Amino acid sequence: MDKSAETRVERDSMGEMQVPADAYYGASTQRAVLNFPISDLRFPRQFTRALGQIKQVAARTNAALGTIDPQIAEAIVQAAQEVIDGRFDSHFVLDIFQTGSGTSTNMNANEVIANRASELLGGPGALTCRMPRPFAWDRSSWAMPGRSSAVSRACATRRASYPRWPLAARRSARA
Repeated sequence: MDKSAETRVERDSMGEMQVPADAYYGASTQRAVLNFPISDLRFPRQFTRALGQIKQVAARTNAALGTIDPQIAEAIVQAAQEVIDGRFDSHFVLDIFQTGSGTSTNMNANEVIANRASELLGGPGALTCRMPRPFAWDRSSWAMPGRSSAVSRACATRRASYPRWPLAARRSARA
């Protein structure tokens, strides 16, 4: 079988990555799969369910605050519910043993939810995120403004997960 028929090309801030064609995750998750082949252990069902719950509540909250479009929020809420229900368990493919702060695991959830939400909104690329200040969220997983990769689409979930605090509030919170 032709390899190109089995995979698709995803792009993120680190470049192109071959991802299984039927996977809801994207380049960031695939890169982590290749970088952390430590064991055969995966996160338990309760953990992926909790990730879905967090993303769902964050989307609802940001919709109520008016920080994201209600139609996008509803698609994220529905996609997150499908994660909560276990529909996408096979797309949470990361080894439980990783380095760092869990960015790969968070991006796995973001990519799955964003790609499913994008489908609900009309197909691949329907959900995009244009980030005027890309460093307002997590520096480890930002994407260039206007890009339509899975990582960029996941911004809607990232934005829901991390509030955009004014600089003065961030400074006073550190004090």
